Amino acid sequence: LIPDILRSFDQKKAVSVRNPNSTRPWQHVLEPLSGYLLLAQKLYDNQEKYSDGWNFGPKSNDVKPVKWILDKMISYWPNATWELDKNSNPHEAKFLQLNISKAKELLGWKPTLDLEITLGNIIRWHKFWQEGADMQEVCINEIDNFTKSMNK
Repeated sequence: LIPDILRSFDQKKAVSVRNPNSTRPWQHVLEPLSGYLLLAQKLYDNQEKYSDGWNFGPKSNDVKPVKWILDKMISYWPNATWELDKNSNPHEAKFLQLNISKAKELLGWKPTLDLEITLGNIIRWHKFWQEGADMQEVCINEIDNFTKSMNK
C-alpha cells in the first residue's frame, strides 16, 4: 500500500484502494529487522531453545484500517486524495494482526516506533529521495535514530 500511495503522490493522481476498511498490522521495516537480529543472536547462543516460529509485529494500537493510513499519509502531502477501486477484486481478509507475545516474553523484543512516527518518517525519507539527497546518509541517520529509540 505505501509504495502505491507514494507513486500516486508522485504522479499527482488519486490513490486507488480496493478495501479501505480492511485492517492490517502496519510497521516500519526496521521493527521486524531488529527482531530478526535479536533472534539470530539468541539462536547463536542457544539454537535448541529459540529454533521456532516468531512474529515481529506492531503494537496492538498500530493495527489500523487502510483508510486510516490513507488519511494520515494524505495529511502530510498537499492536494493528495484517494478513491475506491470499483473493479472486481479478489477476496481479502478484513482483519489481520500478529501475536507478538512470544517475542516479547522470550526474547525481550518489543516494537519501538508508533505508527504516526513511522508514516512521518516514510514521507520524510521519500521527500529526501525526491530532492536527490545522499540516501545512504539518510538511511544511516534513520537507523541511528531508530536504535536510539530502541534503547529508551
